[in-house]
Amino acid sequence: MLQFFKELQVQYNNAKFLIVTNSNHDIVLQKLTIFNLSAKDFIIVILPFSKVPEYIYACNISISFVKQVYSKISSSPVKIGES
Repeated sequence: MLQFFKELQVQYNNAKFLIVTNSNHDIVLQKLTIFNLSAKDFIIVILPFSKVPEYIYACNISISFVKQVYSKISSSPVKIGES
């Protein structure tokens, strides 16, 4: 995801990356240096699952990366697109 965001910034240099989590976000912050990204380009919020739709609704674009594993073969792309 961070590599994707870095590429996105080439086209949209004012892009912000919203990370919504209910766990420790320090892992993400540590990875920023690997991709030469700045923390100022990220908005990280810790929320319960019930509040996530409010933040997703505020986004202009959302993207979902799905690991290619056997159990995902029959995943519905419509459901993924609802993110």
